[in-house]
Amino acid sequence: MKLNIIEIAKEAFKDKEELVIEELPEDKVEIWYKNKRMYRKIGGTDPIPFILPKLIELDEEFAEAIGLYLGDGKTTESDTQHLDFANKDCDIIIFMLSFFNERLLASLNKMTISIKYKYGNKYRILEKWSKLLDIPKNKFKISHQPRNRYDTISIQINSSVLRKVFFEIIKVALNSIKQNKNLRRGFLRGYFAAEGTIGYNEKENYLNYVGFSYNPKTEARLRNYCISCLTKENIFSIFRERSGNRAEIIVTKWTNYQKLLAIQIFDRCERKKKKFLEILLTRDIYCDLTRNFRQDMFTSLGMTQNQISKIIGSYQGNVSKTIRGMHLLNKHQIENLLPYTNLSVLDFIKNTKAIRIGNSELILDRDFIENILNQY
Repeated sequence: MKLNIIEIAKEAFKDKEELVIEELPEDKVEIWYKNKRMYRKIGGTDPIPFILPKLIELDEEFAEAIGLYLGDGKTTESDTQHLDFANKDCDIIIFMLSFFNERLLASLNKMTISIKYKYGNKYRILEKWSKLLDIPKNKFKISHQPRNRYDTISIQINSSVLRKVFFEIIKVALNSIKQNKNLRRGFLRGYFAAEGTIGYNEKENYLNYVGFSYNPKTEARLRNYCISCLTKENIFSIFRERSGNRAEIIVTKWTNYQKLLAIQIFDRCERKKKKFLEILLTRDIYCDLTRNFRQDMFTSLGMTQNQISKIIGSYQGNVSKTIRGMHLLNKHQIENLLPYTNLSVLDFIKNTKAIRIGNSELILDRDFIENILNQY
């Protein structure tokens, strides 16, 4: 889907005295406007022109960036002069720097890059981020922030024109994003990268939920939009609001986590993806094998039930139930048995018709089964 920036700018600046749009070579446009005199302050000036692409492709990457910005960008109506995005993850900062530069044509000289840190040596921190982002050290502002647990990078783009156009782009794009599968998934991926939470009880090794944080006082519409997008993916969610500004959209159960993995919701933030996969890989994965494969496997063993129970660390009674299809083996137990048979791991994966993660319901999705068993 192509976004016509000329038409978007006309709508964004319809309240201005005069809008100036000059078409440039290479399908670019230069935009600025004249303020109405009655609103001018003494010595006030019209905004600096900003150059944008004439047409912008609303694709999956752009939808991710919108999700990221709505999660971690400044959206207060009182600031009409800047775009401002802050995050602690290097991969996300690199993605957004590239997005602002390549998709919105915001060059580095229009940006203010700030570092806020709590721990460490100021000059070493500056050196680190300069190398990670490939930005000269003299481009950064750096300050100590006692409330920060981690280094935070802020990208501020100084342009009232771009700020207004970008917010109009978001307004125009959101309905199309929700209706289009790829765009919707991109948005959810970006929004999760910004506001996603993984509710994990480390002491009990239990995954409580996967969620999205939001401000209940100012972001009810964003909450409803996210829930609507999740619903279109057949992912059930609820929201929970606590005292103050704490609130989350909550997704539970492995049948829903499976769908989140299927739409690659963790892929925009490497840190969160790693955390979720580490949790996943500590789960017991139980496999519901096809009847023929199960019989072939136990026949190939040529062992007594007691001998089999010692290999898989179980009991003779459980082996008996497994042979009859009343009990499921976990993946590690099956892999321990396979060397004693003429069957391969590929045979095992091919003949797993469903899996159960911990005490969850059986999951039948073929792509998910193969994905989990291949990487587990």
